[in-house]
Amino acid sequence: MDSKKNPVSDAVQRLLNTSVQDMQSGLWSWRDVTILEAVIAVAKKRKEKTKVTILERHVRKLMNVDKTVIEEELLVSSSKLESVNAHYCADKLNMHDYSKSKGIVFEFQRKLWICTGGCGMAKRLAWVEIYEVVPTENYKGALPYLRDGKPVHIGGGHWYYTGGQFTYDGRSYTITNHSMKLMPDNQSEPEQLNLFDTKKNALAKK
Repeated sequence: MDSKKNPVSDAVQRLLNTSVQDMQSGLWSWRDVTILEAVIAVAKKRKEKTKVTILERHVRKLMNVDKTVIEEELLVSSSKLESVNAHYCADKLNMHDYSKSKGIVFEFQRKLWICTGGCGMAKRLAWVEIYEVVPTENYKGALPYLRDGKPVHIGGGHWYYTGGQFTYDGRSYTITNHSMKLMPDNQSEPEQLNLFDTKKNALAKK
């Protein structure tokens, strides 16, 4: 007989054995839809209607989480725009497997950011999009739901990135719901850059 335990089956059984009262107060920690759907199926067979109602409501909430967004636009010099764009890292982010997700963090306006995209013509940038990030241990915002233990990021923009994680310089960061679109102000004189890598950034090491 195989002595190995199935963690999914164990989790399903543990949740099935949870009282209605404890289920109502402790569901916030259950984010894997695969497990929740399995529990719902068994609870339906057992005709445990109250548990089914609680669990189905929780799944709907997880899959339609309210991700309030903060979107800003800011005019900057062309030189700063190019400097920010040099930190582009969307091709290194992996929102389906955080263990493979990498990013490049930089400081701008006393906050930490990553660059996820930009657009331009004739070698001139029209805009660059950046997202604020924080060390994962400090993140308090919305998180994606899980399926088979993997995060599910759907849609585009904030719906895709919010709550996503990545590693940079040996530290885990989480992407917040705060984005900024930077556009050139068409000034003839480039402004002094105040943008630097977090490897030299004391703020990022706190």
